[in-house]
Amino acid sequence: MKKLLFLTLTLAALFSCKDSKDDDSPLVDDKDRNIELNAGDTYDLKINHGKVWYKFRSDNDYIVSVEPTGEITANTIGEATITITTANKEDAIKVTVKAKYSDNYITLPIIERNSTLEDVKAKETRSIIDEYEGIGEEEGGRYIVIYEDSDAKVKEVKYTFLSNVVNKVTYTMDIEYQENMLDYIGERYIYERVNSGVNYYVNVREAEVVSVQRNDRFDGTFDVVFYNK
Repeated sequence: MKKLLFLTLTLAALFSCKDSKDDDSPLVDDKDRNIELNAGDTYDLKINHGKVWYKFRSDNDYIVSVEPTGEITANTIGEATITITTANKEDAIKVTVKAKYSDNYITLPIIERNSTLEDVKAKETRSIIDEYEGIGEEEGGRYIVIYEDSDAKVKEVKYTFLSNVVNKVTYTMDIEYQENMLDYIGERYIYERVNSGVNYYVNVREAEVVSVQRNDRFDGTFDVVFYNK
């Protein structure tokens, strides 16, 4: 009886050792090697070695973040690598975040840091319909240039310059496209906060902040404002 018990314990120890140290099977299935998600999607990554300790790490949290449980969140378009580590092995997968809306859904503004009035006029492809020296509390000390956009979604594009450098660009858009614009901005920027009905997003790579002004007017429009930080 003692010999049988000893043999059983020995075999159990061997199998346990093999499972934790000598198992050469991958940590994730082949179907999870290359994951494609839309911005805003989540995905639960399953690990084959459920009884061992493991941790996850993203090489770019700006694009893809991962929870200790293995839940992946697609933040903004791009690619990131998720590394899975146990006490005895390491594995990695690639996550590609795709855009639901193409880059040309709207014509983005000239908002690079230190872009001057001359830079914007040289690069903008739209037609100027008005420009003036700003007055009053909101526009005083600023120079305003308003462009006409051929896109039916956009009513006008207003550039505001401070000390001859672009400070912000305001798109006044048809309210019909508000949810679409929230998705479009959300694919390319990180949601930061909401304040008084305004959603704020940040683009870390290009030092921009974007706000999407919820409709509080009665003319059927809303504003998307690009700020040059």
